This record gives sequence, C-alpha cells and structure tokens, in this order.
Amino acid sequence: MKQYCLSKKSTRVTQNKSRKSGKHNCPDIIQMMAWVATRPLGQHEGSHRKDWNMGIGNLKLNHRHFIFSGVQPLLMEERDNIGFHCATGGMKGPGAVFSENWQNFGYTKRDTVSSSDIQDRALVQAINNDTTHEQDYHIITHNCQDWVDTVRGAAGL
Repeated sequence: MKQYCLSKKSTRVTQNKSRKSGKHNCPDIIQMMAWVATRPLGQHEGSHRKDWNMGIGNLKLNHRHFIFSGVQPLLMEERDNIGFHCATGGMKGPGAVFSENWQNFGYTKRDTVSSSDIQDRALVQAINNDTTHEQDYHIITHNCQDWVDTVRGAAGL
C-alpha cells in the first residue's frame, strides 16, 4: 500500500517516494484508501493552480475525482483514479469516465471516502455497476460532482 504526505498547512496530497518520514521529507505520513479530490476546471497537466473550491452546492468551479491508494479493477481496467467528464470536452455532451495522471494536476484532498478494504470494494463495485456515467454530461444538471455523489450514495459511503 502506498503512503501519502499531507502537510499541516495544506491539503495537497503527494505520494511519499522515500521509505522514511523525515522532518524535511514528509512530516506527516497518512494512510488513505480512497478519497475525493478536486482540481480547478480546465487545469492542464503540470499546472498546480490553487483550487479555491468556490461555488454553491454541486456547482463548484472545480473537477471532482475519486483517487485510490492502490490500483483497483475499475470498469475493466486497472487504475488508481476515476472521474466523469464530457467526452467531447464541452459543457454538455456525451458523458464518459476517465483516468488521468493525478499526481501532475495538483489535486486537493477534500474528503476521505473509505478507510478499509471492505469500503474500497463497495466503492469499486458501485463505480463498476453505475450507469449514470453513460448519460450525457451537463455542466449544471449532471456533472462530475453529481456523479461522485451518486456513486458514493450507491456504495453507502
């Protein structure tokens, strides 16, 4: 299982590449199973703009994504993260789930979803059984934030 660093001053999550937790390396090692993380909408790989988490309810100016501490069998592929977006890149259109190199996008941890293998399996099963990702994406009525909430509810988390 991977270990992650979480700074006391920030909610930025980075993978701990070192085997030891030193003062300047990783002051607080935490173990997470799965969590919801966000990044600003339109964030490009390598960019680490601050995610202000502004908006009302499920209409925030960020992308919401599930990230796991290990690789999971998600929709017939082995991956450690999954999110929902418009397949054409617009504000409405065909919906699709996707995975990305989340370490290069400056995701911010927002909420721990699971803390055990049993809860991880429930979340993976809910993702794999979900059909709302086959619906059209709409920035207001069926977006990534709605999808995360739907899947969490189905998993009982």
